[in-house]
Amino acid sequence: RTSSTNIGFGLIAIIDAYDLGFITKEDAIERLVKTYRSILKLERWHGHLYNWYNIKTLEPLRPRFVSTVDSGNFVAILYIVKEFLSQEKNKLYNYMPGTNVEKFTEAIQELLLHTENLIQETDFKALYNHGRNLFSIGFDIEQGKLIDSYYDMLMSENRITSLVAIGKKDVSSKHWFALARNMIDVDGYKGLMSWSGTTFEYFMPYLFMKSYEYTLIDQSMFFCEYSQMKYAKKNKVPFGISESAYAKRDTDLNYQYKAFGIPWLGLKRGLNS
Repeated sequence: RTSSTNIGFGLIAIIDAYDLGFITKEDAIERLVKTYRSILKLERWHGHLYNWYNIKTLEPLRPRFVSTVDSGNFVAILYIVKEFLSQEKNKLYNYMPGTNVEKFTEAIQELLLHTENLIQETDFKALYNHGRNLFSIGFDIEQGKLIDSYYDMLMSENRITSLVAIGKKDVSSKHWFALARNMIDVDGYKGLMSWSGTTFEYFMPYLFMKSYEYTLIDQSMFFCEYSQMKYAKKNKVPFGISESAYAKRDTDLNYQYKAFGIPWLGLKRGLNS
């Protein structure tokens, strides 16, 4: 199986492989074309990819679910792909003398069109509670309703979804200012809390977003790093504690998964246990 986030990172992997010189431009474009061919066959909901698909049949796995954070990750990556394709289109004629430039220009143009359509068709309003000015964690297709649980903190992995949705004008900037900013002080350093106190909540959006020195978000990421190292040193464990599989299995022998975080960074109860 695969998820919308995994599909997005597959696209980035192709671009990175080209940037690092592991594959040629021709190979990169060909791989993107093939990947898009599969993406466009996938069933979607209000433009959103479902959370999980069977990689052999391309059918969404049941119970069908649309994950807000995963959709945000995927669309953020589509913006990166769009920028890459635009740059490559502009320098194509200088890069490929003596080859079929027209063929690759056409392929890139088609990819750009598909990318823009996927971005615009992904409607984040469908995952948004306008009364709260917050995003639900997702939509349960089988129940036909939004999950009554929300991303309500600025220090969250959903921060990239917030930025993308506001940038697309799917939601108002009021949403950004509705996100909680609970601040704490440790050893003279200050920073924002998250729900689970995980590295993931603080740093996942940083893969796609710039961080500006001396801002609240930038200082909070430093604060998270400091707290992680302090906790790890005291407990003699590696720092960078986050969501993870752990040594408990279900009836199918799949390892279970949960958020592990720094107790004082998270509002969630039970992080000490």
